[in-house]
Amino acid sequence: MSATSPPETPTTSAAPAETTEVSFEDILGKIEAIVSKLEGGKLPLEEALQQFEEGMALARQGNQRLEAAKLRIEELNRDNTRTELKVDE
Repeated sequence: MSATSPPETPTTSAAPAETTEVSFEDILGKIEAIVSKLEGGKLPLEEALQQFEEGMALARQGNQRLEAAKLRIEELNRDNTRTELKVDE
């Protein structure tokens, strides 16, 4: 049974890394690096496809972050408008 314990340790240690939130700026930097690699034209086809897929996944994450920021700004603006209305009354 001790032989099964060591493989479980890397799996559990990798889980927190997956849940660690990457900043929008880091996402953008990774996308820029991928674009640079792809534009270089020296990647084998399979690696280029993998890079493209990773870039698309990062773009989705970035868009989700932007949408969340937009909603947050809209909510703050609504709250501010309500506050201004109460002051004016």
